[in-house]
Amino acid sequence: MGVRVTDLVPDSTPIQLDVFGNEAIRVRQARLYDAVDGLRKRFGNLAVRRAVTIGDQMSCLDPKKDHIIHPIGYF
Repeated sequence: MGVRVTDLVPDSTPIQLDVFGNEAIRVRQARLYDAVDGLRKRFGNLAVRRAVTIGDQMSCLDPKKDHIIHPIGYF
C-alpha cells in the first residue's frame, strides 16, 4: 500500500478563483470537508468512510450464531 500527496499548501494560503467556476459549489465542498474533519477528530478516523469498506465487515456476521435469539414470551 502506498500513499501519495501532491500540491500541499497551508490552509492560510489564498485560493485562486476560477473565472467560470461556481463559487457556491466550492464553498459547500469546503464546509463538507471541514465537517468530515471535525467528525474524524471527534470520533476517530473510521467515523466517516465509504460504504464499500463497511460491506466487507458485514459479510462475516452470522446473526443466529453471534446473537441471542429470545423467545416471543421473553419480552
